Amino acid sequence: MFTKAEKERRVLELYEQGKTYREITREVRISPGDISDIIKRHSGELQGTVKPQNTLQKPETIDTRAFKLFEEGKTPVKVAIELDLRSDDVTRLYTEYLKLKGLEELSLLYEERKDDLHDFHNAYKLMVNEDMSPQQLIVAANNLQDIASLESRLEVMKKESESLEYQRQDVYNNIVTANMDLNSIKLGIDVQKKEFERLNRQKLEVQKVIAGMNTSAGYQQMMRIAEAASRRILTQNQVVLAAALEALFQALKEEPRNQLHSLIYGSLSYPLYEPGNGRMPQNYLQLRQAILVQAAEDMYKDLLAKAVNTTMSSAIYSQSGSGYPSNWNNHRHR
Repeated sequence: MFTKAEKERRVLELYEQGKTYREITREVRISPGDISDIIKRHSGELQGTVKPQNTLQKPETIDTRAFKLFEEGKTPVKVAIELDLRSDDVTRLYTEYLKLKGLEELSLLYEERKDDLHDFHNAYKLMVNEDMSPQQLIVAANNLQDIASLESRLEVMKKESESLEYQRQDVYNNIVTANMDLNSIKLGIDVQKKEFERLNRQKLEVQKVIAGMNTSAGYQQMMRIAEAASRRILTQNQVVLAAALEALFQALKEEPRNQLHSLIYGSLSYPLYEPGNGRMPQNYLQLRQAILVQAAEDMYKDLLAKAVNTTMSSAIYSQSGSGYPSNWNNHRHR
C-alpha cells in the first residue's frame, strides 16, 4: 500500500515517462483530478513560484465552501446541514459541482484521447442507440478477446443446427414412408380377411350339403355303388399283386435282419399260415406269416377306402357351371 508521498512520486515518474492520465490512474489508483493537482503543484515548485500571501484574505463564498465540502466527499445532505442551506440551494450547488467535475473529466479525456475522441463519441452513440448501460459497455470491452472464440462457437452451433434439421427431415420422411407401408399392409390384411371369410362361408355351405347328402337314401345307395365299383377294381390281378407286394415290403421293413433268411426259406418249404381256419400260429414261422397276412389285409382295406373315396368324390363333385356339384341346388332347397 503506497503512502500519499509515494503516490505523488509515482505519479510524477509516470507522467515524465509520457504515460496518459488513464494509465496513471490504473497503476496508482487515484482520480484524474488528483493527478492533475499533483502535476500542477509539482510544476509550480519546479518553477520556483510561490503564491503571494495577502495580508487581507478574501472571504470565501457559500459556493466555494460548498464545492470544497463536495470535493472532500461529503454528501449534499451533510453540506446542507453544515452550511445551513436550503434544499433548493444545495441541489443547485451540487448540480453545478457535478458539471464542473464533468468538464474537468472531459478535458482530461480529450488530453488523453485527442485524435481518438471522434471514435470515442461514435462508440458512445452506438451505446445509446443500442440502449446499453456504461457497465454493459465495459463488460463488452473486457470480453473483446473472447469474441473470436464466440463467433467460432456460433458457427459450429449453426452447422450442428443444420445437421439436426436434416436429420429431423429424414426421420419425418421415414415416418411418412412407414405410415404408407403400414396402410398398404392393413389394406392387404383387409382383402385377405374378406377372402378368408368368403371361403369359410363357402366351406360351411359345402359342409351343409355334404351333411345333408350323408343322411339321404340317395347317398347311401351311391355309397353302395361306389363300394361295389371299388371291389371290382380291386379284383384286378395287377392291383392285388401290387398291394400284396407293398404289404410284403411293409412287413419286412420291421423284420430283424438275422431272421429274414429263415422266414423266406421256411415259407417256401412249409405251407403258409391260414388265419381262416381259426387256429393260432403254432411256431415262430407261422407268427411272422400271420404278421404278413395282417399287413396285407390292412393294405387291402386302405386301398378299398381310397377307391370308395375317389369314386364318391367323382360322383359328388362333378363340376357344373357354378363351380359346385351338379345336384347342389336340389340339396340346398331340400
